[in-house]
Amino acid sequence: LYGWQECRCPHACVEEEFQYETSRSTIDEEHCANCTESSEVVIFFSTHKMDAQAEEWKLPVGRLLGLVGGLSGLFLGASLVFLIELILLAIQLALIMIYDKDFLVLKKPNEARV
Repeated sequence: LYGWQECRCPHACVEEEFQYETSRSTIDEEHCANCTESSEVVIFFSTHKMDAQAEEWKLPVGRLLGLVGGLSGLFLGASLVFLIELILLAIQLALIMIYDKDFLVLKKPNEARV
């Protein structure tokens, strides 16, 4: 079709078939004296049928805003916890480098000597 190897068009959601009639007549020669090679095509609809379609949101706007707000709060909270953990790690590494001692490790009590 039109030189294309294959058509990847989506399938139609709705297919409609129309009933049609054809008729033919000659052109009135009074209005067109030199119209031997002319033709006229008139197309009209026999009925005036209209289909109205409306789109609806699956999620109401309020619920959508609530979901977006909840997820952004979740990600913002998770990123703040991550930043606090990075600050604590930097402090711990600085203390280890300065004092050569890890202050955040729990010490075991001295075992009884034999």
